[in-house]
Amino acid sequence: MSIETTSRARSVVEDHLGWSGTALDPVRLESALASGAAVLGQSRAEYVERVERASTPELRALVEQLAVGETYFFRDRGQFAVIERLLRRASTDVRVLCAGCSTGEEPYSIAIMLLSTGARGRVLGMDVSARALEVAKRGVYSRWSLRETPDAAIDEWFESDGKRFSLSPAPRSLVDFRQRNLYRDSISECGEWDVILCRNVLMYHGREAATRIVKKLTRQLAPGGHLFVGHAETLRGLSGELEVHQSDGTFFYRRGPSKVVSAPRPLLPPEPSRTTPASWFDAIQSSTSRIAELSKHDACDTSEASRDRWRGLVHEHVREGDPARALGLLDAAPRPIQDASKALRAALLLMIGRDREAQVVAERLIANGVQLPEAHLVVALCHSHRGELDEALKALERAQAGDPAFAMPVMQAGLHKCRMGSSTDGRRLLARAANLLGSESDERLLLFGGGFSRDALRRICRSSSEGVGA
Repeated sequence: MSIETTSRARSVVEDHLGWSGTALDPVRLESALASGAAVLGQSRAEYVERVERASTPELRALVEQLAVGETYFFRDRGQFAVIERLLRRASTDVRVLCAGCSTGEEPYSIAIMLLSTGARGRVLGMDVSARALEVAKRGVYSRWSLRETPDAAIDEWFESDGKRFSLSPAPRSLVDFRQRNLYRDSISECGEWDVILCRNVLMYHGREAATRIVKKLTRQLAPGGHLFVGHAETLRGLSGELEVHQSDGTFFYRRGPSKVVSAPRPLLPPEPSRTTPASWFDAIQSSTSRIAELSKHDACDTSEASRDRWRGLVHEHVREGDPARALGLLDAAPRPIQDASKALRAALLLMIGRDREAQVVAERLIANGVQLPEAHLVVALCHSHRGELDEALKALERAQAGDPAFAMPVMQAGLHKCRMGSSTDGRRLLARAANLLGSESDERLLLFGGGFSRDALRRICRSSSEGVGA
């Protein structure tokens, strides 16, 4: 397929969905175009032209093949711990929206939690993929979708034939599904929501598209409502309307005084948005030109200066809030530079929610004798996202041993200790982390700071060490 044809198809999908960067995987895109063209007996150029004319069936078919559907029940234990407390303290019916629900594991997890806590409420799942929503409505899953679900919950809420697990009628009755394109479609007719989950969705979108989606969701968030995004995502630079909070090793956002739970003291205000490039096209054009220039000069250059040039551009994309594009750039670097940047690759994989891959990359580095504290921190964060706090703490101790001045593992260990009930040890570690953050490297803050500034992270540590925000 010609570069021009692929580029035209990419532009159509970007315009329809707002997706950007490595969210449009070249191999997946070309395979989808080849499949669509074959069905119609056309060349790929003819098929792309048909899609460009907004032929609805072809565009929908293309979207189905490109949609990313990685999800599972009770993904990110820290966020579900926060949501469980909100539900337990709710005095009225709680309305929960799962925006980008894929095959339904997330909204059904909320439904199970509603029943388990005795809270009253309803859940709506939205997704652009009709195929994914059909799977969700059936409510039948493999064991892999339940990999983080406690056995007791599986026994209580599922029926199994040994291979497939069918969700029982009670949680299914609490969930409705609707097909919506968050980027293009209005969601105002759905009313206000006390809790909105839009997790691992924004990272596939360009900044303009992500800002539009966040604005839509914020308008539908009830006063006092809570918004949860993916653990690798942040609203920094996208919205200044919501308060950011931290608990159970995770960050979430809140609007005004709460309907669901008495208002906690705000942890810190959101970071102000930064200036963005004049247009998405200008940013891509600049980045593409620089990649081409680097490739021309550095194809055979394995020097430290060459590596620093590539890493500098990777970091630039991360600062712009686009870790997916940063990963794509690193994948385009010469092989020696990729080999020398595996810890960076693990951090980027973690940022875009590909935890399993991130952990494999980090553990291979460690197994090969490369005892980078950053690699141990990646392993720790992967365990933490799955709720495996004991294993996370062990990896955090190894990261601290590798570099006692590395602030981020000390901070994470302090938050984990507080979460596990060891508040004295946790506060001591957080106070130490606040001091270490003063001299922490800019690169480490960029890769492991969750999108927050040095001062913001120090405020988190100090407020938590004083028993305010932990």
